[in-house]
Amino acid sequence: MTSEASHLFVSFWHVCLSNLPVGEFCHRLLHLEEARTLISEAQQQKQLLCVSNDDLLAPYHERALNKHRELCEVLQSSLEIHITLQDFVFNSAEASDEPLYSITPLQIVQVRNNHKLLVITCSYEWLGVQENIETAFRVSPSLIEFHLFEQVR
Repeated sequence: MTSEASHLFVSFWHVCLSNLPVGEFCHRLLHLEEARTLISEAQQQKQLLCVSNDDLLAPYHERALNKHRELCEVLQSSLEIHITLQDFVFNSAEASDEPLYSITPLQIVQVRNNHKLLVITCSYEWLGVQENIETAFRVSPSLIEFHLFEQVR
């Protein structure tokens, strides 16, 4: 019997009911170093898949794209976690002459067997009154959390 490869799915902010099939699950909060190691190992093994609740490539989701971009930048610059927007993009170029890009939807992944879901959340700091409300807040690196969902055997 061959063992199934383990996968680490990463989502920013969201988890949905379809991610958790009927069964028992463990939800725990990881320390920064543990999250960094888990992500790094999954990247090295090519077992990391970043998923999104929003279609980040759609023009009507520009705000979600910018929030993902901001969190990626803070993860890299402040926490040494190397997740980029490119990790959320799937290229299916084999289908045509033109490359086709899409976002892997959060709803298609499931926490089962060796497949884990890491949900990265954050809080924002108020920067004071600004002309544009979009620039009045920024991600607070000290308030980023790493929630790991695993199936209990």
